[in-house]
Amino acid sequence: MVQADTDSELASRESVFSLQAVEPTPEGEGGVLGESDIDADPLIGLPWFALFVRPRHEKFVQRVLDCKGYLTSLPLRKCTHARRNGSDWENEKPLISRYVFVRHDPDNRFHMVTTPGVVHIVRFGNEPCPIPWQQIEALERIAASGLPTADWVYPGIGDTVKLVEGPLKGLEGVMTRARSATRLVVSVPMLQRSVAVEIDCTWVIRVQPASETSAPVRSLTSVRVAQNRRMLEARAAG
Repeated sequence: MVQADTDSELASRESVFSLQAVEPTPEGEGGVLGESDIDADPLIGLPWFALFVRPRHEKFVQRVLDCKGYLTSLPLRKCTHARRNGSDWENEKPLISRYVFVRHDPDNRFHMVTTPGVVHIVRFGNEPCPIPWQQIEALERIAASGLPTADWVYPGIGDTVKLVEGPLKGLEGVMTRARSATRLVVSVPMLQRSVAVEIDCTWVIRVQPASETSAPVRSLTSVRVAQNRRMLEARAAG
């Protein structure tokens, strides 16, 4: 009887542990952990960083980091391809290729940068450079919206607008028009990369017109970052 009670107690503890292990991490609006959740998990108060990875290794790197206990973000978009026989097939590709976003302690990054497929962490000088959480949230919301997206040239002068309707309500970016389509360009300045998402022109209000927005001046640091990124991409491709 004593043994039976012990086994029952162990089984109960194991089931409780398994439930705790698979319990989803609290999330904020748009699939990204919000500021109100900071007290719920010690990882949430940590800054976001960008990992530059080998070509077509984004999903693999994210899976490995997830297994290591890191909090990651890899916004994806659906792509449709045509086979020679005329049928279509779909897959998911990163909104910003070759980068995986991760939340971690910058003083303890050894196990992250040694992950297979990781080339380096984005940094200025010797210090990792944090990515504002608002930019990660914007990318996650674009990925979850299901709206058509495309890679986009890092924007120069344009009307800065804010969406007041639609699935991306609240996001700000640069509005562009091409081929009769209206797009909102959302950028990650630290990476000099942008994503364009198609929107309805009735969803926006103008925050600042292009005539009042000075052209962005690329500092020597940002030029060097862009040059280093191109050099690293060339090396990794080789």
